[in-house]
Amino acid sequence: MMDHLMANQNKTMYSVMWCHDYWKEKIEVSQYEVGEDIYNFTKSKDERSTKVKNSVIPWHMPCKFDEDSRKDMWAYYIIYNMTLGPSNLYTSIDKPMNKNPMLMSVKLSVDNAILEYKAK
Repeated sequence: MMDHLMANQNKTMYSVMWCHDYWKEKIEVSQYEVGEDIYNFTKSKDERSTKVKNSVIPWHMPCKFDEDSRKDMWAYYIIYNMTLGPSNLYTSIDKPMNKNPMLMSVKLSVDNAILEYKAK
């Protein structure tokens, strides 16, 4: 899926990814350390620069219960391109992001389909 999204950037608005066994992901994290003398302009730019520490966290999300086989778990992830949805980033930065009605429609459709299937 990620290969498809990378090959078709800004062409996919919403995608539902189902998890069957477990989802293994590597999350890249950047930590920034700002020195106390960031505003000391008598020092050079390199001496005042922000230090960046990059690390990778292996992450495993289970998609099923291991102990009790009578229970089941339906895990899915909705990946969406927030640049194609409604945004108030440049107009009201102090307010929460607007809800995306199309994204909510996708989520409700998937949830209702799961509930209908489990009810049978």
